[in-house]
Amino acid sequence: MDKTAELTQQLKEANEKLAQLPGNVDEYVEFMSLLNEVLDGVPDTDRKYQYIADLFELLNQHEVRITSTQRNAFFELATTVNALRTQLQFSQESSESNVSRFSKELQHDIPQLYKDVERVAERLEDKIFENPKAKRAEVLERIEEIEEMVKAASSDAVRYNRYQEVLKMDVTPFEEVEDMKGSFQVKAKLWRSIDAWDKLSKVW
Repeated sequence: MDKTAELTQQLKEANEKLAQLPGNVDEYVEFMSLLNEVLDGVPDTDRKYQYIADLFELLNQHEVRITSTQRNAFFELATTVNALRTQLQFSQESSESNVSRFSKELQHDIPQLYKDVERVAERLEDKIFENPKAKRAEVLERIEEIEEMVKAASSDAVRYNRYQEVLKMDVTPFEEVEDMKGSFQVKAKLWRSIDAWDKLSKVW
């Protein structure tokens, strides 16, 4: 009955994973991958289960002695198979509601990204970047702060696009994010180059 215990364990693990509903789109992608994998394996699972069930029935018909351990193992397998079938049906139904849920959440998050881009643009308009007499240490510190904001916004844009593809939504180009990155790079490159040149000049 090693095969019975092995199959039971495999199905229990799949059932436990499918019972953990996704909390975000990344988890949803993993969830759907597992769901499709389990669904693809259903024919093979049914075949293995039917083989064990037929064998169990044959032993009963010929009154071959079956130990309580073997009997319990088969009943546990039967229970696990039924539980997985129920879980698969629930998972397929919940996947549709998850698409709707995550799509709404994404539509709520995207406007916040645009606000973040606007904040970066406002900080880049600071007159300190146009002042050649500004304290370089202060300017570079601000550049580093803004750089973190730029990285975060850029990361969000990439992530949201990935989510949109998964959820089969229209992919937003986020041109404003690209413009923000370009504006930042111009100022950052200028001031960092000035700083690098100054340090190099002191070495000479």
